[in-house]
Amino acid sequence: MLDKLLPPALLAVAVSWAIPRALDKSKGRREHFYKTVDTLRQQLEALQPIAAAYWFKKHDGKSAAVEETIKFLLGDIGKLMRLASDAGAPSLYSSPESKGVQGMAELIDATTGGDFGSSKRLAEPERSARITRASVHLLSLLADARWQVVNTGARVRRG
Repeated sequence: MLDKLLPPALLAVAVSWAIPRALDKSKGRREHFYKTVDTLRQQLEALQPIAAAYWFKKHDGKSAAVEETIKFLLGDIGKLMRLASDAGAPSLYSSPESKGVQGMAELIDATTGGDFGSSKRLAEPERSARITRASVHLLSLLADARWQVVNTGARVRRG
């Protein structure tokens, strides 16, 4: 009699132990994805006014410091895009044809294209609109990726 009851009882104990741990691990990965997306959104929002102010006036003595800030923010945004892709939104940055890669290339071109870094740089106010469009495009891609993870039950990949 004991030999018939013992295996199902052991299985029930093992399952009751494993399920909460698996859910906690999944929740941790999902939280990591959310934090990455939030940080990425903050960095994009920080880049917009700095880059817009840079292109609204011609080169001056403070331009070199602003250029370094822009380069740092763009590098950070690129790293965060890869992290977001690894953490749960592989469609963002998985291949050169993915929307995230194309959006990032558009943002880099809008922000650092033309005479960026040149002492002969003139004011180009129209670049501000390009920077805003590229940032908003990336923000919408992030919102879509987050929505998919939250509402469709998309699996957050192990990172």
